[in-house]
Amino acid sequence: MACALFSQAMMESVSQELSARAFCAGLLHDIGKMVLDRTEPDAYATVLLQAATDSRALLEVEQELLGTTHAEVGREVLAYWKLPRYYEEAVWSHHAPVQVIDEDQYLLSGIVHIANILTHMTSIGASGNTCVQSLTPQLLARFSLTPQQLDGIIERVPRQIDVICAEIGIGTPVEGLFHLVNHASQRLADISLKLQHTAQDSARASRRSELLVGLLERFNAATRMPDALEQAAQVLFTEGLADAFIGGMKTEEHNLVCLVEKGANLRILKLDDEELSTMISEGDYRAGVSLPSGVFAHFTVLDEEIAQDGNLMASLIGCVSSCLRRVHAEETLVREQEMLRKALKRVSEEMLTAQHLTDLNRELLDASPFGLCLLDEEHRIRAENERSAAVRSLLGIDGPGIVETLERAGTTPALDLKEAILSRRETNIVWSVAQKSFRIGVKPLEAVRWALLSIVDITRELEEHKRTMAYAKMSVVGNLAASMAHNMKSPLGAIHGFSSMIADDLRHDRIEVLRGGAKDQDFADMISNIFTASENVLKIVNQLLNFTRKWESPEAEVPLTGFVEGIFQLVGAQATSSGITLRHEIGVDTTRIREQAVEQVLINLLMNAIHASPQGAEVVVRVEEEEGAILFRVIDTGIGIEPEKFEEIFGPLYTGWPLKTGMGLGLSLARDIVESLGGEIVVSSVPGKGSTFTVAVPVG
Repeated sequence: MACALFSQAMMESVSQELSARAFCAGLLHDIGKMVLDRTEPDAYATVLLQAATDSRALLEVEQELLGTTHAEVGREVLAYWKLPRYYEEAVWSHHAPVQVIDEDQYLLSGIVHIANILTHMTSIGASGNTCVQSLTPQLLARFSLTPQQLDGIIERVPRQIDVICAEIGIGTPVEGLFHLVNHASQRLADISLKLQHTAQDSARASRRSELLVGLLERFNAATRMPDALEQAAQVLFTEGLADAFIGGMKTEEHNLVCLVEKGANLRILKLDDEELSTMISEGDYRAGVSLPSGVFAHFTVLDEEIAQDGNLMASLIGCVSSCLRRVHAEETLVREQEMLRKALKRVSEEMLTAQHLTDLNRELLDASPFGLCLLDEEHRIRAENERSAAVRSLLGIDGPGIVETLERAGTTPALDLKEAILSRRETNIVWSVAQKSFRIGVKPLEAVRWALLSIVDITRELEEHKRTMAYAKMSVVGNLAASMAHNMKSPLGAIHGFSSMIADDLRHDRIEVLRGGAKDQDFADMISNIFTASENVLKIVNQLLNFTRKWESPEAEVPLTGFVEGIFQLVGAQATSSGITLRHEIGVDTTRIREQAVEQVLINLLMNAIHASPQGAEVVVRVEEEEGAILFRVIDTGIGIEPEKFEEIFGPLYTGWPLKTGMGLGLSLARDIVESLGGEIVVSSVPGKGSTFTVAVPVG
């Protein structure tokens, strides 16, 4: 009830519309303790005893002995009852507020958390928890509260609790010193009435009153148990009622006894039960009391008349025992307050350290150049920086339940990552989406069953690797061409030259070749074929060398209209002989590229377009700029290409023309050149309607 009222009062000053929820959440916050006590009474009694004995947090002992906590059990109970989920999460996190649903739920959890601390601090109820959490300015500020607001609430709420307890009939006032004084005063009034009849009764009543008042005055001034016992003994000695007095309290190991004898100083003794019993019986301590709390007081009786007055003796013993109980309670309270202050200080220091480490960890997360995501043993996200959240959203696996989202994604990288998370296996997975590639590393943490996901954007790294491989491939082509030029040109030149000389001798009848004694009629054609074949091979070698020289051309600022028109001049004769019209659409004035390398690519594409187009058709070169790249589109309306051959046409030695016109190296080398420049070449085509080859080259 106290936690509910504190929660409601604080929430009214923060968010009026949530005050009723705060009252209900405060009322339910420890429902898990009732369930544990009802279902496991013996085990939970052991938990409470150990928590009190060891001065440890109740949650810690519950987890150690039961394997769960009252906060977790409380959440399960409220879930079973189908109460709104924000009550579940407020009960679950009332010792450590966590945002699970939204800001309202987090505020509700924090207010109940503070109310629980206030209830313990004001000693309204402990609920078995002897270790109270600290109440810091940072905690109050986090939930928009001020110390001034708390002062008013602490002053107001306990009075409300007293009224409610009185109305519903729970709790009774503690019978303390005031009650005893009032009770003694009533008795003195009765005695005074009787003493009016006889002077003896009046004198006796006066003596009794003075005795009791004297005791009460001295007791009220005593703050320590030895002082209280000595004061009681001096009153008894002065009034001539006793000449010896013993009192004290029982501890776990022995009885701490204060012995006061008339004319002697107070002595403090440590006696066991048998020694104390022997002292009382042998010392003739006929009047006294031993209380269940362990407090005792006994004294000798010198005035038999007083000894025979049972009411007076009861009052004397009652005063002494009441004073001892009060002093003992005050001393205990002082010790507990000192322990509480030390505990509060220790917890505050630990919280400040924890907060500092939390802030440092958050700064490290945010400062990381790559995504970091921390998963607990149940695979829930406990910490994550913005980079990780953005990448998970791009991959379509955002949300708190990462294992479930990976299962729904269903792709090979998603399922591999899910398996690595579940098995806590250290691994690296590459996941590509929307022209981006990411390397996701899974690192299990040794100390706990948690895991750290690291997400690195490797798009540029892969592109650079691809470009390096293309560059290396082109280097191999260049080396191959150079080697071919060195090893093939000389013998090819000899074959070409000698075949030319033989053909010339045959034409001028300077030589004659016989076969079977007659002139060989086929020899001239054979020599002509050798000459033509060697000439074609020399052209291919020269073409490879030309490709290599142009691929290695330097970068320069190029006016694109003149650049395209210059290419048209190079292929113009071929276009004219095929009846093809060349046209350009230039949307960019100038750009910075490797001119000769791009020229070679466009020449190959234009030659293919001319060969593919029917007579009278038109081939268009369109130039555009888009997102830092120059796009060259070669568009024809020719025979087209089947979709299943889009990748095959870029292979070496492939040709799809009805009549073979070359070795099929044009598109293969064109793609290698483009990729070495960091660009790409793609094709779109409809059979019978034409094709469009698009070359994208990064600017500069």
